[in-house]
Amino acid sequence: MPTHRSGGAESSRHAGAKSDCHGHLDHPLGTPDDLHAHQQLLDATAAQVPVLPLRFGAAMATLEAVAGELLAVHHERFAAALAELEGRAE
Repeated sequence: MPTHRSGGAESSRHAGAKSDCHGHLDHPLGTPDDLHAHQQLLDATAAQVPVLPLRFGAAMATLEAVAGELLAVHHERFAAALAELEGRAE
């Protein structure tokens, strides 16, 4: 079973979480273990803060890419979506 580590990146007031899959790409993503790790990361994060999940398999090479190419570029859109979720839970 692959080991999945997680980490995070921040841009302004928004943060991104990622699982580390480097060295574990000896198989295509999407095994039951991969999907379970993805869901665990979302659930653990959502227990602490509002989450806007990306679909499974969204991949970026580095935390810097998450901050610069995802969070910063979509800041306004993410802020609006998070504001809409304020006080709600799934």
